[in-house]
Amino acid sequence: MKRLLVAVLLLTTLCLPSLAQRKGGDDFNDLIKRYYTAWSTLNPDNASFLYAKDADLVFFDIAPLKYSGGWPEYRDNFKKNVAPGFSSLTLIIHEHVSKPLF
Repeated sequence: MKRLLVAVLLLTTLCLPSLAQRKGGDDFNDLIKRYYTAWSTLNPDNASFLYAKDADLVFFDIAPLKYSGGWPEYRDNFKKNVAPGFSSLTLIIHEHVSKPLF
């Protein structure tokens, strides 16, 4: 009986991290899908749930490279300078995102 208990505990110890990692991978893929869907609307307000709103945060992007005014500055710049340059935007998830890296 002790051997059976040890075997069950050993298998549980070995299998649970794998199951948890897979669930984490699914959560990450769902998050990426929500992220791409939100930004594809060209409305940063739809993606705002993904960003911290602390006033002292710095955001980095292509142009300008640095936003020292936190999310509001980043959002406002996108609305004023980036979104008007697109008639539509479709972001798609590349296949490598859905595969584990390790």
